[in-house]
Parts: sequence; structure tokens; C-alpha cells
Amino acid sequence: MGRMPSVVKQVTELINGEIDCRGESKYEAKQGAIAEIRAQDGTATSNEINSRIGIFSNSAARHAHGTWVDMAKYIKEEFGIKNIYDTRPEHVADYLNYRLEKGDLTVRSFNNICGYAEKYGVALRMESGDTTGRYSFHGAVEPCRQDGKISLPANEVANRKYDNPAQVSGAMASPIHTVAAELMYQGGARISEVSELRADRNMLGINADGMGEIKLTNTKNGQERTMYTPAANYKAVEAIQAENGGVFRFDQSEFRTDLIRACEATGEQYTGAHAFRYNFAQSEFQKNLDKGMSVAEAKQAVAEKMGHTRADKDTTDRYLGRA
Repeated sequence: MGRMPSVVKQVTELINGEIDCRGESKYEAKQGAIAEIRAQDGTATSNEINSRIGIFSNSAARHAHGTWVDMAKYIKEEFGIKNIYDTRPEHVADYLNYRLEKGDLTVRSFNNICGYAEKYGVALRMESGDTTGRYSFHGAVEPCRQDGKISLPANEVANRKYDNPAQVSGAMASPIHTVAAELMYQGGARISEVSELRADRNMLGINADGMGEIKLTNTKNGQERTMYTPAANYKAVEAIQAENGGVFRFDQSEFRTDLIRACEATGEQYTGAHAFRYNFAQSEFQKNLDKGMSVAEAKQAVAEKMGHTRADKDTTDRYLGRA
């Protein structure tokens, strides 16, 4: 058996394979896909159509190649996957969450990456002839895409943190949204990690230092961690749980709408829900330095509290405004 080609070479061969429809009519391909779907009594959604057609322009091929190479390298590094045909939906989701965490994207640019991630699966299916659905990545990609709409800014910004996060959160119409925002900028949680907190599962009590401890279970990497938040905020969560059958829960899309309105009311630039984590990172980093930690120690402590398990210097530096 010969040596496995590099993932870069594999991706290059993939994009020049069955998925390559440059020079052909995209319109005709779409019409053919629609006819095929309807003949099978299916619904011709955009996702279903795109899953049946290839790549038709040099620009799309260039951007797809760049995304696929970056994704294949990441998956190889994180999961040891050297054969791109061993890629699974969970690998793709992990890569997209990593890109989301880096904080260098807008909603539009992240949405484009999500689209190319789905097309990666289409290419793998076309090239391999697979009929089992193992390369159907839509179910893994769509939650990440929706997370990006809530978490990322519409436009590029130099530093995503809010100038006055307390004022922004206080201007939110929903008390639950206000408490959730406080959990993010005071405890470093992601919005998805605090969108549902149960009294019997997540609430650990107030410790001897007067900090509330909340176990985060819905984490990006699947590894539970404890978040520390001021006692007042912890008690606010408990109060909401007491009124709602032991559950603190909110809709993330409604949170985004409320946050946009709060930013308009306070004169802040809306930079997404993730911006509150930037506030936490920079505040926590300075506190660590004030305690006498070295820069490296302070950065590591912040990374651990934010749930960064990868040895990714750029991600933490970006949150700290140092990238």
C-alpha cells in the first residue's frame, strides 16, 4: 500500500473531480436537480438542490479549495484523520465551532464557510459514489450557521467588546436576556451554554468566596466546566428558575433581536452576543495580571475559564485584543 497523499493533495484532487462543473451551465444543472427532486416527490429546497449540483465558477472553486484545505488540516490535527474520506459530520461541526471562536469573521463570511463545508460533503459523496448519507453534513452545519447569525457581527470591527456591557444588558427588554448577558460578560459563557440552565443539573451553589458556581453542560467541545459568576447574578438565575419550573431558558434568536435594540438604545455598535465574552476575557486578563500572574499565566487562566481547550494562541489573543 502506497503512502497516503497529503490532505492538501487529496483536496486538490477532490475539487478537480466530479464536483468540478466549471464551464457548464449552473442554471441548467439547477433545473435538472429540481426536476429530479420533484420526480421523487421531494421538496426542492435550496439545500436539497445544492446537494445535487457541483461548483461552476473559478471563484467558487478557489474559495472552496481554501476552506476545504483549512478544514482538512484542522481535522487531521485534532482527530488524526489523514484520509479526507473518513471525515464525519462531527468533525465538520468542530471545525466550524473553532472558526466561530476565532472571532475573525462576520455573519456573511462565516455563512460562506458553512456553505463550502456542506459542499465538501457533496464532493466527497460524488467522488466516492456513497449512497449511505455519511457525507450529508447539513445537519451538522446548520446549527453552527444559526449560532453564527446570533454570535457574529454584521461588519468587521477592530475590537468586538462593548464599551459598557452593563448598560447594554440593562437596556434589554427581557429580564431573562439581561441575566443571560451578565452570565456571558461576568462568567465568560457562550450564549448556547446558558440558553438552558436547570436547577437540579447546573446550579452548584455559592462558594466561600461569594461566587456562584454553575456547571455548564452544553459546551462546544462536550467537556463540562464550572462557570463562576457574582452571587447576585447567580441568585437572579435561581429566581427565574423558581418561576419557571426549575428552568432558566430563552430563545437565542429572540435574545439577538433584544440585544440589537438594546445597542440602538444605548448608542453601542452591535457586534453580536459573543462580544460579551470579549468583555469577560479582557477584564479577567487584567485581573489576573493585577494578581501578579505573568502574561502567559494570565492568558492560560482566561482560556480555561472560557472553555478553550485547543492550544490555539490566536483565538485567546483575539479575545484579548492582542491578535
